[in-house]
Amino acid sequence: MKSRLFAFPCAFFLTLSVWSQTFIVDNLKYSVVQTEDFSVRVSFPDSMSSDRTLMLDSLFIPAFVEYESQKYKVCEIEPWGFLRCEGVRFVSISEGIRHIGECAFQDCLHLESVQIPSSIEKIDEGVFSGCVNLSAIVVGKDNPVFDSREACNAVIRSHDNVLVAGCKETRIPSSVTDIGSRAFHRQHFLRLMEIPEGVKSISYRAFEGCSQLETVSLPESLREISGDAFKGCESLKSIYIPKDVESIEYNPFTYCSSLLEIEVDKKNRSYHSGSSNSIIATKTGMLISGCSKTIIHSSVFKIDTFAFQGASRLSEIFIPHHVAKIEDGAFADCSNLVSISVDKKNALYNDGDGSNCIIEKQTGTLVCGGCATKIPSNVQTIGAMAFRGMETPATLIIPENVKTIKRSAFVGCSGLKHLFVPGHTTIGTQAFAGCKQLESVIFGEGMKKIPPVAFAGCTNLKNVHIPETVKEIAGDAFAGCLGNDASFSEKQ
Repeated sequence: MKSRLFAFPCAFFLTLSVWSQTFIVDNLKYSVVQTEDFSVRVSFPDSMSSDRTLMLDSLFIPAFVEYESQKYKVCEIEPWGFLRCEGVRFVSISEGIRHIGECAFQDCLHLESVQIPSSIEKIDEGVFSGCVNLSAIVVGKDNPVFDSREACNAVIRSHDNVLVAGCKETRIPSSVTDIGSRAFHRQHFLRLMEIPEGVKSISYRAFEGCSQLETVSLPESLREISGDAFKGCESLKSIYIPKDVESIEYNPFTYCSSLLEIEVDKKNRSYHSGSSNSIIATKTGMLISGCSKTIIHSSVFKIDTFAFQGASRLSEIFIPHHVAKIEDGAFADCSNLVSISVDKKNALYNDGDGSNCIIEKQTGTLVCGGCATKIPSNVQTIGAMAFRGMETPATLIIPENVKTIKRSAFVGCSGLKHLFVPGHTTIGTQAFAGCKQLESVIFGEGMKKIPPVAFAGCTNLKNVHIPETVKEIAGDAFAGCLGNDASFSEKQ
């Protein structure tokens, strides 16, 4: 047997500029959008990225700029254009600019005040994401599209009363009907949120990453809560769902690691909690949202995708006999889940005779594993996201009986250091992506293919033994593992 060094294939992305010209004036970059009317979009220069923290505390964005004797009209602030410009405290946008792009001022940590002119016609999502010190947002009083009524320190779309951007000092007016997507995204200093009567919906990721948000009061007028609406609100301990909420897309409380109490109003006709700290769809018996104190109620027949995602304090779970379906990723990122058991009367699932996992009997698919799982000999497939984010042992030897490892099965398993995969086992995309402590991988003889992003982001990977039977390695199979070496094992 001999070995040779293998440099990980890496993907180089060539970005072709759609702009015919870019130029820098007064430390701002301008990219030409239309040559006919000489319109440009503005951003902080990439070449000065290391100087973002040194930028002057007052940022003035002009409506016109002159370059090489030509006058250009500034029409847009580029998406992520001023990302992490931490030195900026005040932003003034000139009249004439029409569009603020997605996440335009994301992570401007010291930004305190923003003035939005009357000419702004479009504001994309997350424009002030991570601007944790932002306390004053003022929209020009003559703006026909947006307003900041009642000195609310927010941006509201006037025609439909959607709050599109807020900050830690926002006071939501009673005339607002919808909290827009990423409106309060990563406002870490937001601790209390009282949503007033009149608000009917909370959109996707509206309060995502508000890590210090401890208390949320939802109004009786609320009808709809979108998935991930409160994702990553790590300090939130309890939530009450009002009686007229009739639509919950999927779990709004993923990664709410401190959440201990979930209560649904007993008069709610669409959902209930069954005194079990969960949200259950009444008609279908689907458990949509759980927490570390959830006990699966007798009315539950199905556990939804991501129902317990990120419930990192969940240490044990018991699956009763009446549960007939567990969706992929139901317990994803429950990093401290140690004890998993299934009622012996359950006709569809078992726990592998105390192996601390959930196995679908008919297919031999392990649908959920935990920190103490021993993969049983009757398992043929490791399901999608089955071990996602779990604290697996440092050494993992996939048993010979496993024929398939599905997508994202072990993604983000931070404790995994050494891995063996049998040659006849098929690996899905992202199967081991983001296992940042993974140091070595051995593929058994017979392995034929390593799929896209299978080991992407395994930044500590040093040694990979790949047999000569491997005929295809996706170009991004080891993306983000640059600079490491692997060895091919070949027969003499």
